Amino acid sequence: MADGVVHQRDSIIVGTSVIGLSIASGTLGLVTLEQAVYASLGALGGFLITPDADHHKLTIEETRMGDFLLWFSKRTWGNNETTKKLAFVLNGIHKLFLAPYSIFIKHRSIWSHLPLLGTLIRIIYLYLMYSLIVIGIDSFESLFLGFIDLININTIIMYLTWSLQDLVHAYKDDFKFIW
Repeated sequence: MADGVVHQRDSIIVGTSVIGLSIASGTLGLVTLEQAVYASLGALGGFLITPDADHHKLTIEETRMGDFLLWFSKRTWGNNETTKKLAFVLNGIHKLFLAPYSIFIKHRSIWSHLPLLGTLIRIIYLYLMYSLIVIGIDSFESLFLGFIDLININTIIMYLTWSLQDLVHAYKDDFKFIW
């Protein structure tokens, strides 16, 4: 069973490889620019919201998110107390956003760690949270039809590149799931 540091390293390796290949493929005309962007977004999604988002304790991914936000804030707005507070608040929002997921999904269950299924559940969770927070939903039908409307070749590419990172994560965990 791998620890968070190993998962973080593998996530960075797989994510940067996918992004690099996407940029190269888009530049060479092997895929459209839009497909390259969606593949890169999938890699970024797999980097930011991993199968361990189901963990109720602070994980290395959340620590990494806080470190990234602090670095980005310092680089963008300078190294001051306001910047540190902003990074702290943004990291708190990230944790709060994932809190319901970690409550309902048991850690290392097939619902979070099984490649393809766990990825799909996290994407549906993100869609539900986005729908509830940003656009509001008036009925289950509009929620379902809105999700179906999003499915196209680009979102499938994004889903598969995200799933690739989850597959590596499951491999490093020796495919040990809680059924």
